[in-house]
Amino acid sequence: MRMKKTVGLMFLFLLELCCVLSVFSQTKIISPVEGNWLNPQPIILEKQPDTEVYYSLSGTDPLKSGFAYDGPVALSGYGDFNLTIATVQKDGKYYIQNVSWNVSGRGRPNYIPISDGESYVNFTETTKISIPDTVYWAAGEIATTVPDTAEMQQGGVISMDGGCSIDRFLPLYLKTSAGYFRYILKINSNADYLLAKPIAEQEGIEFASWNYIRFLNGRNVIYSLDGGPWIQTKDPVLIDRTKGHTVAWKHLTAVYPYETETSIPTEPDIFYIPAKPAFTGLPEDGLTNSSVVASPDNSDYILEYTLQDGRSVYLRSFYADTITGDICEFAPEFTVYYRGIKQGKLSFSVSIDKRAPAMPEIVTMESSGFARSHIAFNFRSNNKVFYAVSEPLKAADGFDLADVKNGLYTNTMPNEFIPLETNDEIVILHALDDAAALYTVYAYSKDEAGNRSGISQFSTVIDSVNYYIVSDAVRKLSDKYDDSYPKGSKNNPMSSVEEALETGQRYGMPKLYIEGVFKDLPELLFYKNSVITGTGETRLILGSDSDIVVRDCSLIVKGCSIEKTVPYTGSVFQKNLVRISGGSFYAENSEFFCSFDNSGTGITIDNGTLSLVSCGLTMKASSYSALLSSAISDVTLRNVRGVSTAKTAVGISAAGGTVSMDNSQFTVNGSFGRGAEFTNLGWSMTNCSFISKNAISATTAVWTDSKSVKAVENNNTFSGFSSLMMKALR
Repeated sequence: MRMKKTVGLMFLFLLELCCVLSVFSQTKIISPVEGNWLNPQPIILEKQPDTEVYYSLSGTDPLKSGFAYDGPVALSGYGDFNLTIATVQKDGKYYIQNVSWNVSGRGRPNYIPISDGESYVNFTETTKISIPDTVYWAAGEIATTVPDTAEMQQGGVISMDGGCSIDRFLPLYLKTSAGYFRYILKINSNADYLLAKPIAEQEGIEFASWNYIRFLNGRNVIYSLDGGPWIQTKDPVLIDRTKGHTVAWKHLTAVYPYETETSIPTEPDIFYIPAKPAFTGLPEDGLTNSSVVASPDNSDYILEYTLQDGRSVYLRSFYADTITGDICEFAPEFTVYYRGIKQGKLSFSVSIDKRAPAMPEIVTMESSGFARSHIAFNFRSNNKVFYAVSEPLKAADGFDLADVKNGLYTNTMPNEFIPLETNDEIVILHALDDAAALYTVYAYSKDEAGNRSGISQFSTVIDSVNYYIVSDAVRKLSDKYDDSYPKGSKNNPMSSVEEALETGQRYGMPKLYIEGVFKDLPELLFYKNSVITGTGETRLILGSDSDIVVRDCSLIVKGCSIEKTVPYTGSVFQKNLVRISGGSFYAENSEFFCSFDNSGTGITIDNGTLSLVSCGLTMKASSYSALLSSAISDVTLRNVRGVSTAKTAVGISAAGGTVSMDNSQFTVNGSFGRGAEFTNLGWSMTNCSFISKNAISATTAVWTDSKSVKAVENNNTFSGFSSLMMKALR
């Protein structure tokens, strides 16, 4: 079993070695690559050492009728292309590669600095390419041959921070409305090279792998290290290169034989050996998003670097950089010289990452851009996330979501972004109590190299307040509504008053904007502060057994007609149109109408506040009818018109609290009629008119008890009453 396992492992090793050799022997094709491109694609190859490369564009065997590749080749024309490459090794083995692509030949972006017939764009630290905001782009090696927008950036400037000590080719992809372009950029070296290989300043000595001194000429040598004893040797001498040393030596000859350790030769050779250098200018963790200038920490050292074509260059510092949008690994190895004498090898590894990470995804359950309550969201990203939330734009009556969608409302992006502790952290946008709010969440990600992504945005309207309702008849006559928008918004009103009220009070204190005629409404119970506004002809017609009930909250009604008809049943129970208990009711420019069967009161309020401004009240019944009745409440009437019709017809009946009336007119139409009845309260009355019709017995226009206190009473008129004012005697 052990033998079989060993053989199996050896087979896998040989197979892996063959694969490595095969890949190594192939030529790296920088351009072209497969795909459909709008611009011509040049032939740019990276040959492996000790190989010859031949190519053909005609489909023939490049070894028989091809061309030898000795540098970039510009191609022209458009249509389908097929490139065949043959890579030949020194042993005669060869490998064939094929690439097919298409060129449609539709124009050339004017911001790419390349001319017809050129195979690549020359790029240095002074070059800048400005990409329009409408164009997506990517640079360097990416996941796919033809990238999609998820792998690309949008708009911006492509540049370099500093120079580079070596030439490099890298692709630049552009995605426009017309299609894809692919260009090759050549990063040109900054040519900061020394002119020639340094000349040795000392003969007779060399170094092997930094730590060994070897004395040349193959003879015995006596040497002294750092002024120590003189020692005879024929072998290399091990030294500690973590610090500097001074070595003195002299070759032994017949004239000067070595006799004792105390013998000190005259005129020895002397050489100072500095410590082995380390590189300065490198990032601590080997990762950065800016240029790198790596230099030995001793400027007397010279670096020898072998280029791709086999040439050696000499330099004091190695410059590493790449363009915006690229990721490049630099791992150069150098032969190091001191005073012209080779010391050993040095290398470093650094990654320059200038590719912006993907924008974070803002994750929320509410993606429609509209919500009735708070919204919770978090972020999805492989990098650190920073976010900001705009100050909300407010709209008291809600937003037109079409205008929001079309960008007519925009938030201002905050200057300060907050880092997330974890990407699972939950952030909440809150609804406002009195208005709709438009929020925008902004977020970017930041990778370990320090690159920032573009900014993701998520905008939403949170409106727990405003609800729009139109009748089916109104909706049929208008083409401004769209079912694709959230229900109850300006753009897609509800058709049910009771549904809007129920939903609105579930989320907050609703404002209902109503247009149209709504019949047979059920009881409308208000238990949160609410507003009803009629936006056209608005009639709310309650069912015969239904009321508007206000309980321990406030209700404001504007521009509406509230109506009810009770068919005659002979019931002796008092009925109402509006009932307020422990709350407040304000109505303006509204009409209240009810036809009761036997007896009823239009508005009844208990222990609350009632204000009517520019309103009309019309109530009728067979037996008893009152416009309003209050108990321990504060009542204010301004410019109110009221008609009460019944055998016993009453305008206002109030007990406790206060009543203030101004510029109002009340008509009572019945056998017995009274304009107002005040019990145990304070009252004022100015510029009011009281009219009694069809009275057959003596009646009093305004009746008060002895505990009621008049504050102001002037400029009032009375008609049809047998007496004007009467105060009960107690």
